[in-house]
Amino acid sequence: MAGFRSGRFSTLKNISRSTVVAERAWLARTIFQRIRGLLFAKPLDRGEALVIPSLAPQVHTFFMNYPIDVIFLNRDNCVVALEKLEPWRISRLYSKAVCAVELTQGAVAASQTQVGDKIEGFGSN
Repeated sequence: MAGFRSGRFSTLKNISRSTVVAERAWLARTIFQRIRGLLFAKPLDRGEALVIPSLAPQVHTFFMNYPIDVIFLNRDNCVVALEKLEPWRISRLYSKAVCAVELTQGAVAASQTQVGDKIEGFGSN
């Protein structure tokens, strides 16, 4: 079975700060891809991200041996929360979020992304 990296990707941009969040972002399209996320996948390379739509985003890093950054977006693709998750941790549940973007550690800082910023990419181009 092909992993999420075999599908179409897009570039995620922080239009509030004119920065690139991820050059190669894949959308978790199937329920299996959404549930699995990055579990048992090789770590993301710099510039890569996995976008996971969900009605009540909450992510975890169980069974992962690497940390990740997570951006939580609302229906307007505005950032409602940011988290840095070490292995074997769980994020808070963000009721206003409809999407979680999983990124390599340091990607949020590199793109200068902050709560309130607007992100452009999947479904917003």
